[in-house]
Amino acid sequence: MQRDVGGMHTLLTDELIRTRVASGEWTNLTIAALARGMFRSNPERVLVVEGDVKFTVGQIWEQSNALAAAMIQRGLGPGDVVAMQLPNWAETMAIYLAASLTGVVLIPVLPILRESEVRFMLRDSGCRLLFVSGIFRNFDYVEMIESVAGELPDLETVVVLRSNPGNFIAWSDFIMAEQAQLRLPEVSADSVKIVMYTSGTTGRPKGVMHTHNTLQAEIKSYIDYWKLTDGDVIFMASPVSHITGALMAFELPWAIGAPVILQEKWNPHAAVDLFLEHGVTFTTSSAPFLQELLEAAQGRDEHLPTFKRFVCGGMAVAPYLVREAHAWFPNAVIGRCFGLTEVPSITLAIATRDQIDLGADTDGVLTPGVEIHVSDSISGALLKQGEAGEIAVKAPEQFVGYLRPEDNEQAFDADGFFLTGDIGVVGIDNTLTITGRKKDLIIRGGENISAREIEDVLICHPAITDVAVVAMPHERLGEGVACFLIVETGCSIDQQEISKYLIAAGLARQKIPERIELVDTLPRNFQGKVLKNILRERLQNIPAQSGSA
Repeated sequence: MQRDVGGMHTLLTDELIRTRVASGEWTNLTIAALARGMFRSNPERVLVVEGDVKFTVGQIWEQSNALAAAMIQRGLGPGDVVAMQLPNWAETMAIYLAASLTGVVLIPVLPILRESEVRFMLRDSGCRLLFVSGIFRNFDYVEMIESVAGELPDLETVVVLRSNPGNFIAWSDFIMAEQAQLRLPEVSADSVKIVMYTSGTTGRPKGVMHTHNTLQAEIKSYIDYWKLTDGDVIFMASPVSHITGALMAFELPWAIGAPVILQEKWNPHAAVDLFLEHGVTFTTSSAPFLQELLEAAQGRDEHLPTFKRFVCGGMAVAPYLVREAHAWFPNAVIGRCFGLTEVPSITLAIATRDQIDLGADTDGVLTPGVEIHVSDSISGALLKQGEAGEIAVKAPEQFVGYLRPEDNEQAFDADGFFLTGDIGVVGIDNTLTITGRKKDLIIRGGENISAREIEDVLICHPAITDVAVVAMPHERLGEGVACFLIVETGCSIDQQEISKYLIAAGLARQKIPERIELVDTLPRNFQGKVLKNILRERLQNIPAQSGSA
C-alpha cells in the first residue's frame, strides 16, 4: 500500500507499477499531456458540442488553463480535492482538464443527489472547492449547499455556473485569475485522479479511487477493441458524473481527437436529431437509453446510417432489445457489456455485427488484459469453464482501492482479485454471462436459483414493464422465489399466468415464483439499481402463498 500525494492510501506497489508500465498497459500519460499536444497541432478542431454551441480544442485549453490558474492561486495543488455537481455542460470538460493540469483529485457528483448524499461525499473526501449549477430542473443547488456548508469544515470555495451565485462565486469571476502567474506542478500518472462514490444498495457509499494510468488503460482498451479514430463522433447523454460518462466525455475525445456531443437532459427524439445532424457513430449507455432511442428512430422511420456502435450496460439488458436494435440500425454493432465503477470494462460487448447472438445472449467478450476467477460462492473453490460462480477480476483499468482503507478488507480474495459480488459464467468463446448478484441467489431447498435468469424471461412478457425477483422466507425449503412486477396500464397478471409463461420459456418448476406482488414502482438507488434489500425486508414476515411447492 502506498500513500498518495494527498494522503490517500492506495493499493499501488512499486512492483505493480513496474509490471503494468513494462507491459505497456500503463502509459504514464495524462490527458493534460494529450490536450497540450492537440492544442499545439490542431487548436481549431471542434471537440465539444452542447446544444447549438461548438467548442474548439483551443477554447477548452484556454479555459482549462484559466481554471487551473484560479485553483493554484487559491492554494490548491496535487492531492487536494475538488468536486463538481453539474449536468452535461461543456464547462465540465474544462474542469476535468484543469484538475489534470493541477493534479487535484476530482469528485464527480451526480446531479440527482441531494443533501444527505452530497454532505457525506464532500465531508468524507475533504472537498475544498465545489462547482455547482444554480437552479437546474427546478432544483436550487445553491440553496442546498448553503444548508449543508456549515457541516463541511474543509469546503472553502463554491463556484456557481449559469445562475445567480447568491453568497458564492460566479463562474466568470472565478476564472479571471491572472494566467501569467500559472506554474503547473508535476503530476504523476500514478496519483489519484478521480474518486467516484458507488451507490451501494446498503450502508454508506464507498469512494472508488482511480489514477491517470488506470483510466488511460481503460481508454486504450476501447480504442484497440472498437477501432475508434478521429473520424468517430461520440454521443453522451449519460451523466458525465458517472464513470461511463466521464470516460466517454472527458478522456476519450483527447485520446483520439473525436468530438463529443453532450446532451444536457436525455430526450430520445432530440437525440435522433443530434445523430443525424452530427453524424454520430458511437455511444454507450444503459438499456432505457437504447430502448427509447430505438423507439424514437422507429417512430420517424430513421435508421441512422452513420451509427456504428451502441455498447449497452449498467443494468440488465433484455436479449430481445439488443436483437431489435441490431435489426433496425443496419450499420451498428449492438451488444451488452459488463463493468463496475471499480473495473469499468470487464467485457467490451462484441466486435462485429456477425456476433449478434453473443451480443444479445451474453454480456460480451472479456476485455484484453482482464484476468478472471470464477469461484463457488460458499466454499471459494475455483470452478471450471461453463460453471456459474462468483466473479473476481484483476485488470489494468482496475481501481487502486477505496478511499476508506477499511472498505478494502473484504473486497479482494487471497490472490488479490477484486470480488465483484456478481455471479456469472465464462463461455468457451471468452464471453462472460452475468446470471445474478451473489446476494440475489435464492437457495431453495439447497439449490441455487438465479434471480437474474427469471427476470430476463419475465421482462419479455408483453404485459410486464419492470420486474425484480428476490428470496423470501419458506417454512419447508428455507427460501422461496418472490416476484415484484410492474405491469402495463390496463393489464392484469396473476401467478398462474406467470407460471405458464416461465414453463413455456423452458424454466424448471423450482424457479417459478411462489409469490407475486404487483407494485407501482420499484425502490431504486441514485444510479437506478433496484434496492432488493428493501424488497426482501418487505417479505420477511410474509409466508409463501398457499399451494406453493
